[in-house]
Amino acid sequence: MDIFAKIRESESEALNDMIHNALHIERDGGMAWYSERHLLMLAVICCCCQLRKSLRYLMSNLDDFEPGRDLVSYSEMQLVDQFTLHLLHKFISQVVSLSLLLAE
Repeated sequence: MDIFAKIRESESEALNDMIHNALHIERDGGMAWYSERHLLMLAVICCCCQLRKSLRYLMSNLDDFEPGRDLVSYSEMQLVDQFTLHLLHKFISQVVSLSLLLAE
């Protein structure tokens, strides 16, 4: 198993533990069950934490980036880079719509 698979596995286990703990918190000898809204907020928090870690990694790789030298137009990008930008745009749209839902 490569190092990235181990990292993904440990993050997945941590997320499962967080959800399990959120669902089964004992209060006064009984179980406190959280509503769907609480679980949705927990999922958003977990996604934000994962996004923050990813962005920190990406930002560390931009240390020597110079737009005049390194900037590439969309049409010149490789297909995998275009697809990644598409996924990023889709993710941003989902986060915005989810934040609007939570604001209600």
